[in-house]
Amino acid sequence: LDDTRFFLSAVDRLAGAIVCVSEGVRRQMAEVCRLAPLRVVYDGYDLDRFLARPVADAGAVRARCGLAETARVVACVGGIQRRKGQLDLVEAAALLADFSDLVFVLAGGAGDAEYLAVLHERIAALGLGDRFRFIGFEPEIRDLLAISIALVHPSYSEGLGLAILEAMAVGLPVVATRCGGPEEIVEDGVSGLLVPPRDPPALAAALRRVLGDAATARRLGAAAAARARVFSLEAPARGMEEIYRELLAAPVERRARIAGSVAEEVLTRARLAAVVAVPPPAGPPPAPRTPPGGSWLAGLRRRFGGSKP
Repeated sequence: LDDTRFFLSAVDRLAGAIVCVSEGVRRQMAEVCRLAPLRVVYDGYDLDRFLARPVADAGAVRARCGLAETARVVACVGGIQRRKGQLDLVEAAALLADFSDLVFVLAGGAGDAEYLAVLHERIAALGLGDRFRFIGFEPEIRDLLAISIALVHPSYSEGLGLAILEAMAVGLPVVATRCGGPEEIVEDGVSGLLVPPRDPPALAAALRRVLGDAATARRLGAAAAARARVFSLEAPARGMEEIYRELLAAPVERRARIAGSVAEEVLTRARLAAVVAVPPPAGPPPAPRTPPGGSWLAGLRRRFGGSKP
């Protein structure tokens, strides 16, 4: 945390502007960054290109995921890690036992092996082994969305939520948590449903509303597809162009001394980390190394006022 705050403070001092992908990220950055202006430019994506991708045969996709032809699929896309909230989805699934044909397909790399083990243990304890499929990282998420009836996103923290945008683009109803970016994408009750994070009963209730009412699901999906158009590539391109023009028109500030102190602090922290990571050899410590006179590091020190080589 200390290193994170240091680097954000360095960015704050060096940047002419800091671009945040959502208002939620801007609020988080404002806790540390108080000098550079914070600007929100939503991530965009090539919607038309995404929708134009060929979709694999549904039967083949179901077979690859171990799904019966009659299974109703709810997709959950995101790395397997605690902040993504998949354990809450497991608890919510236990409250949806009356939907006997429902299967949750979790697509995402297991960045936290311990958490993955916890998920499997809880699934087994609740007798939900036939209700979950873990397919790992899925490079063609369009294929999974094509066989799904909804997307669930139970995260605790999200900068924006590309998986949500992709699901909305293909007209899927989305159930997501209010965890930052999602509430800026999804209009609750209009283009999707939003629930509090860390609340499995609320998550289950929202899923039940989508799964049990086909008319509601169709209405949410149609509005989601229209809403996704707002996040095309054009809007962020215009936003970034505006920021660049403002910066180019502003007077140039001299920040060399600040840059030098930041570089020196980075080097110091790197040395300390290396000392902690590698046990010291027996005998007296070696003399500090001086970077070669022609190296980039020596040039950086000369330019920004660090130690002379």
